[in-house]
Amino acid sequence: MDAIILFLFCVAVSIGIFYLLGMAVLKMAEKDICFTKNVSGWVKAVVAGDEVVKWIGWIPCYHVSSETGEILSLDGKDVEVPKGTSEEDAKKMIEKEKTRIMDIVEKDRGLLDDVLKNFGISFVGLWPYRKTYEYKFKWTEWVKRANAAKYEPWPREDKTKHVRFRFPYFIDITEAETKGKVTIDVTLLVTIRIRNASKALFKSGGEWLANVTAAVQSATRDWIGNNTLEDITKTQHESGGSGFVSYVMSLNSSEKGNKGLIETLGVEIDMVNFLSYEISGDGKERIQKATTEQYVAEQEAAAKKARADGDADATIKLAEAEARAIEVKGDAKAKAMEKMLKAVHSHPGGVQIEIADRIANGIQNSKLTTLVAGEGAHPLLQIMGNQLPQERERPRDDHSRQERPNKRRDRQTPEGEKNESDS
Repeated sequence: MDAIILFLFCVAVSIGIFYLLGMAVLKMAEKDICFTKNVSGWVKAVVAGDEVVKWIGWIPCYHVSSETGEILSLDGKDVEVPKGTSEEDAKKMIEKEKTRIMDIVEKDRGLLDDVLKNFGISFVGLWPYRKTYEYKFKWTEWVKRANAAKYEPWPREDKTKHVRFRFPYFIDITEAETKGKVTIDVTLLVTIRIRNASKALFKSGGEWLANVTAAVQSATRDWIGNNTLEDITKTQHESGGSGFVSYVMSLNSSEKGNKGLIETLGVEIDMVNFLSYEISGDGKERIQKATTEQYVAEQEAAAKKARADGDADATIKLAEAEARAIEVKGDAKAKAMEKMLKAVHSHPGGVQIEIADRIANGIQNSKLTTLVAGEGAHPLLQIMGNQLPQERERPRDDHSRQERPNKRRDRQTPEGEKNESDS
């Protein structure tokens, strides 16, 4: 019984010691002491003094060569097949590369690393004889910071112990001159992939990003100088196969005697995003003013056209309405006339009555005094409103008008009454 209790006690103590030891290792890994934490997408160099003795990296579908720092694609997709190579020969090249990579993987595999990777750590070596390499790095990230409404550039400069396998970097090109002599500032987001960490860190003295940025800026200025502002505007809306993107991506490979970025720095431009551009220098205010004036003129012209179109539509609709009204009124009059004619013709003497009525109306509204009916002319009686020529032309007789009161004075008055004129 005592033996069983002692055994359980020893087991408990062992588990406790193992747990405490594990916690201690994790704390050490966080400080890069003897161990280091595995972070996906990071590559680290282990140095003894000033010499790199080992490379460590954790990238899905890739393997980091512990000896050379080369980052190898396990499916062989990074194999550069020369142009004009047949499909069969290309397959053979890819298979050969896969075989080479698997040999490197087997060589780098160790029992301790296989055990520790289950805990997310790797063995560096006895500290301080071996430690992770640290260098100063300056870059600009394109990030959405806390409480920010949109992505924005974030300049950073700090000491770091790793290289990011693939990461987008913000690059500014200022006062680049177009083909039309317009100066502009351009904003790019360039995604860079590390192909060989050893070349990136030590062939450039740790300034691999500065070298890539300089190459991209030079290529961008060259391309802008051969294109107009209109061409550059179109570039913002084009896909990854645009002329500008292809021009910058050509920096990766060696051609015309110039070594590319992959060969010289062990890095590759994986993607280029043309974010924006704006006019810079003295021309900025002038072009903005001209652009504004052009926009206002276009809007005013559009407004005038809209008003003219509206007036034309209104005129057409009014004309159509009036035409319709005339048509309806004409139809009504025609129907009324048709009905009247039918009534006239249906009466036995209707036609003669209608003719007589038309003649009477005509005479009433004219100056006729004689009607010719058959043979000769017959004087008419005075028609209402019409006077005979003799009456219309008779001179005024003032003498007769003066005698009329005398006739009134000669009238007989009743007996007993005396006419005032006799007194």
